[in-house]
Amino acid sequence: MKKAIVLISLVALFGCTEEEIKDTLSGKTKVFAVESINVEGVTGLDDGTYAVTDSHFANILPDVFPNGTKSDLDNYGIGTHSSSCAKIDTTTPVCFEDGKSCTPTEMKQLNLKVYKIDITDIKSAYENAKFFPTLATELGIQGLNQVNIEAVACP
Repeated sequence: MKKAIVLISLVALFGCTEEEIKDTLSGKTKVFAVESINVEGVTGLDDGTYAVTDSHFANILPDVFPNGTKSDLDNYGIGTHSSSCAKIDTTTPVCFEDGKSCTPTEMKQLNLKVYKIDITDIKSAYENAKFFPTLATELGIQGLNQVNIEAVACP
């Protein structure tokens, strides 16, 4: 009964999904990194979707940007329990560091890879592997403005 009350309270307080609360209570959390970007109006590029690693983005990516890979997680000894895909609409710029590191107006959507990891690895995933916690974006913490991460089917 106590677990149910805690779960309902957390959902009401933070607006999290029941799955996110259950993951947290079981010591798991989700982190994300940008896998590809939908762009419009970038000089020298046709409008469309490009891998975040495309060299055209080297000068326009924000300084603080979640663009790690599964290999980065592996290299830092961060195991994954599952993966999924999501997107963030950036027609209104999204900032990843207190308004200082924002997406340029040419970026219209960020396509994400989301991994479920042990909550004890979250600091390493953020500091070393360039992943951001999904919960931080939903709550507007870690210097991030609140953004809506929408789950989508993986390509």
